[in-house]
Amino acid sequence: MLSEQEKSEIRASYRNAIDPRQQVKILSQLYLVSREEILDILGPLSKSARPKPEPEGPAETHLCAGVQGRGNAAPALRRIFPAGG
Repeated sequence: MLSEQEKSEIRASYRNAIDPRQQVKILSQLYLVSREEILDILGPLSKSARPKPEPEGPAETHLCAGVQGRGNAAPALRRIFPAGG
C-alpha cells in the first residue's frame, strides 16, 4: 500500500512526464506496483496513458489521402491546388 505522499509524488511525476505512457511503466517499476494500480492512483489524469480505441472509419484522414506510403505528395497537391488558380 502506498502512502498519500507517494501517491502525490506519482501524480506530480506523471504530470511532468514527456511520454505519459512510458511514465506509467516507469512508475510501476519504481514503486513495485502494477500498471493498473498506478492508473487507479492517477484517476482522470491517466486518460492519455490508457490505450485509445481504434477509429471505425477509414484510416486515411490526412490532406493527401490518395498518396500512399513514401510517395511524392506533389501530384496530389497539384490536383488540390492547380497552378495559376
